[in-house]
Amino acid sequence: MAELDGDSQRVRDGEVLTVADQAWMLHLPTALERTVDVGEGAPLFDTLALHFTVSSDEEHVQMVVLHDGQRRELGSRAHHYLLLLLARARLEDAAAPELPEAEHGWRYVEDLCKMLQVDDLRLNTEIYRARKELSALGVQGAPRLVERRRSSRSLRIGTGALKVK
Repeated sequence: MAELDGDSQRVRDGEVLTVADQAWMLHLPTALERTVDVGEGAPLFDTLALHFTVSSDEEHVQMVVLHDGQRRELGSRAHHYLLLLLARARLEDAAAPELPEAEHGWRYVEDLCKMLQVDDLRLNTEIYRARKELSALGVQGAPRLVERRRSSRSLRIGTGALKVK
C-alpha cells in the first residue's frame, strides 16, 4: 500500500510513483521461506506488559517489557514518548465503562503529529523504531505494537497491558 496525499492505494511491483515531483520505480521483494526458528521460548506480543516511567519534565521516558516474570529494561528512547502518548490514550479510554475495548486508545495521526510537533514521515519513523526495538527482543508479533486504522488515519498502542508512572 502507498499513502499519497492522505489516500491509501494498492501498489504493484514495477509501478512508478511520483513523490515530491520525483518519479520512483517500486521494486517489491518476493516472499522467502522462514530462515530462523524462533523457538517456543520467544515471547508473544499478546503475553507482554509494557510499563513506562516518565520524568517530571517528560523529557525522559523509560520503557520496561514484562514477560513471564522477566523484565527487560529498554531505557529512554525518543520513540518511547509516542508510545507513552498512545498508552495514556488507551488507559484513559479504558476508564470509560461505556466505551468498548475495541475502541480504546485510537488517536488521529494529525493530532499525534501536532502533539509531537512532527510530520507524518517522522511519526512513521518513530513507529518503525519502536517496532524494531521490540523485534530485537525476539518478540513474535512485534509489528502489533502500534495498530493502524487506515480508513480514519488513526493509531493506538496494540495492548491494554499497560502501566504509567
